[in-house]
Amino acid sequence: MTTLRIATAQLALVDGDRDANLDRIRALLAHCGDSHHVVVLPETCTSGFASREDVERLAEPADGPTLRELQALAARHDVLIAAGLAERAPEGLYNSQFLVDGSGVVGHYRKTQLWLDDVDKFRPGQWLRTCTWHGVRLGQLICFDLEFPDTARVLADAGAELILVSNGNMEPYAHVHRNAALARAQDNQVFVAMANRTGAGRTTVFAGGSMVADPFGRVVAEAATAECTLSVTIDTDAIAEARRLYTYRALRRDDLTTPATRTAA
Repeated sequence: MTTLRIATAQLALVDGDRDANLDRIRALLAHCGDSHHVVVLPETCTSGFASREDVERLAEPADGPTLRELQALAARHDVLIAAGLAERAPEGLYNSQFLVDGSGVVGHYRKTQLWLDDVDKFRPGQWLRTCTWHGVRLGQLICFDLEFPDTARVLADAGAELILVSNGNMEPYAHVHRNAALARAQDNQVFVAMANRTGAGRTTVFAGGSMVADPFGRVVAEAATAECTLSVTIDTDAIAEARRLYTYRALRRDDLTTPATRTAA
């Protein structure tokens, strides 16, 4: 049995204002960091992504000042932080999620499924990522990734037990990610912890609805639209319990087609 206490932070962020957003994150960690093992933050949580100009100005490399600040916060509060950030690399910009503890970056994922507002700002990542932290295999996804069954399936096939989702879902699509979080948890019989942004950005209103789902596809905790932090304790023994009678991934048939797609003998 491994238990983790998780906080999913539903934050009202400010597009284009790194300092204001970091102040919110510092206050959040001061409030709940010491009492949790993992804190999940939304997508592009220090820059927002309302405009390409914001992203160009605020994107940082993986060893930039924001990651150093998050490492210092993680060390101070003895916690793992899952943070969505705009990343600057030599070949271009990525919409990334970093897992940071007191030792530094332990997980680094670049969003593979780019949504409409991403494509003029970011390059797509090419790899899905997992890592082990405190004995639990963690998978990483960002926002639109969650809407594709294969992303979570690949992570589960790689042993992920808990998928951490940095989210930036907006209205009127709140129901889409609620359904997707529950479905990805049930499809793969894993935990999903999703932290979404809330409140008004420059060009859109974010949907809130942060959630933790269990391996049976049930809601463990769910937020409405107000700024808040969900606090839950998960027990990875629930994964074995969900898979005791069957495992969906093992029973999946890849040989099924429709008659129209079959090649004549």
